[in-house]
Amino acid sequence: MAETESRDTKSTRPVFNAAVDATLAKCQAISSQRGGEYLDSWALENQVSTFMRATLREFGVTLSPEQMRLLTMAALVDVKESRMGGAFKDDSHIDAINYRSAYLELMLQYRGERA
Repeated sequence: MAETESRDTKSTRPVFNAAVDATLAKCQAISSQRGGEYLDSWALENQVSTFMRATLREFGVTLSPEQMRLLTMAALVDVKESRMGGAFKDDSHIDAINYRSAYLELMLQYRGERA
């Protein structure tokens, strides 16, 4: 039986909630670790999108820095999701959760739904 399960359901948390909490704790740990290792590459002043901007220019598309950041993050979410078809790696799932979480928050900010 899993650590979060027991025959006495009154003394344990629901399995789903315990699993979510454990996964999110790993996600936060990885996010904190990588945030300390890398430049804040998602801050608008640090965004480097030379190749993507050149490609969009060929399509006649110009995006604001906020839009470019969201498009870049969306592309990386797609890359993280594409890795799910390969061998199981918990890191792929953790990265996917973190990128989706950051994307959601930045999109809500862009839409004016968060400060």
